[in-house]
Amino acid sequence: MIDRHNYAGGGAGGHGITEGKVNHESHLRMAGGGIFTVGMKQVETKPFCMTEWTQSAPNQWKLETAPIMAFYALGLQGWDASFHFIQSGTRLGDGWPGMSSYATDTPAYIGQFPALAFALYAGHITESPVIAARRLVKADLFTGLDALKQDFTKGGYDIKTLVSNGGTPAEAFAIGRVTVGFDGGKSESADFAKYWKEANKVIESATGELTWDYGREVITVHTPKTQGVIGKTGGGTFALPGVSATFKTPFVSTIFTPLDNLPLAQSKHILITALAQDKLTGTRYNADGTALEAAGTPPLLLEPVQATLKFAGAKPASVTPCDHYGVPMAGKSVPVAADGSITIDGTYRAYYYEVKR
Repeated sequence: MIDRHNYAGGGAGGHGITEGKVNHESHLRMAGGGIFTVGMKQVETKPFCMTEWTQSAPNQWKLETAPIMAFYALGLQGWDASFHFIQSGTRLGDGWPGMSSYATDTPAYIGQFPALAFALYAGHITESPVIAARRLVKADLFTGLDALKQDFTKGGYDIKTLVSNGGTPAEAFAIGRVTVGFDGGKSESADFAKYWKEANKVIESATGELTWDYGREVITVHTPKTQGVIGKTGGGTFALPGVSATFKTPFVSTIFTPLDNLPLAQSKHILITALAQDKLTGTRYNADGTALEAAGTPPLLLEPVQATLKFAGAKPASVTPCDHYGVPMAGKSVPVAADGSITIDGTYRAYYYEVKR
C-alpha cells in the first residue's frame, strides 16, 4: 500500500483558528494542485491511499475538497482508500469544533459524505484508463537528474506542492489515471490536448463524465446518475443531463443523487445536497478573504444555496426539506411550480432535500 498525506487551507493559527493571515487558495483554480499533487505518486502496481487530508478552516473554499476527492481521486483516478483528518466527536459539531482547523463532523465534510459515498459505492463514477504511465528502473533515480521532471520538495511538513519542469503536468489529474512504476517498460502518455483546452482553461475527463473549468473555477459532474455543480456559479444556469440549475449563490456544492440508483432523469427518489460557505457567528474576513479579522464563536452559520431547479423527466410529486441528519421535516414541503421547477433557498434552514416523483 502506498500512503500519502497532504493538506491545504488554514492560516495564522496553524492547527487552530485565530485572527490573522488566511491561506485563501482554492483547488478549483489549479486542476491537480494543492492536496491532489500527491496523485502523481500513485504506483502502477500498488494500492494507493490518503490517510490524512483536509482543506482547513478558516479557508472559505473548503467545501470543494471532499467532492474533488470523491469524484476525481477515488473515482476517476481509482485511488483505493481515504481517511479524512480528523473526526473526534460523536455528533455533527459546531462547524469549527474547538476552533480546530481539522474537523470531519461539519457540514462541509460529513454533510457531503452520504452523497459522495453513494456515488462511489454504486459505481456512478467511471475509473479512467491510465493516461500517463511513467515507467522507470531504479538506475533512473540515481543519475543525478530528476527522472520525472517533477519537484516535490517545495512546501512544508504537512503541505506539499509540486513544480513541474517539463514532466507530466499536474492538470493530467483532471483528465485520467496517472501512475508511476519502477519495474521498467516504456512510458506511455495520452494526447492531453484532446481533453485539455488550455486557451479556454477547461479540462474534460477521459471518461466524459467530469468537466473542470479552472478559468471559471467550477466543476460539473454529468454522469448518467450522480450529477452536480461544485464551485463558482457566476449566477448562471448549468444544464446537466438530468437537471437544469440556475443559481443566485456565488459558491456552492450542489449534488443530485438518485437514491433508487436509476439514471437521474428517470429516478423517482432523489437526494439534493446543497451547501455553500460557512462561518461562525461574528466571523469577519477582510475584503479579499486573505485575513481573518474576527474569528467568531459558535453557532455555525450556513449560507443557503439559492437556486431554481428543474429535473428532466416527470414532474416531482413532493419535495421535502430534511434536517442536518437527513431526517425529513414533518409538515414541511417545497412548492413545485406548474412547469415542475422548484426553488430552494434559506426558508427551511436545510441543505438536504428529498424529491419523490
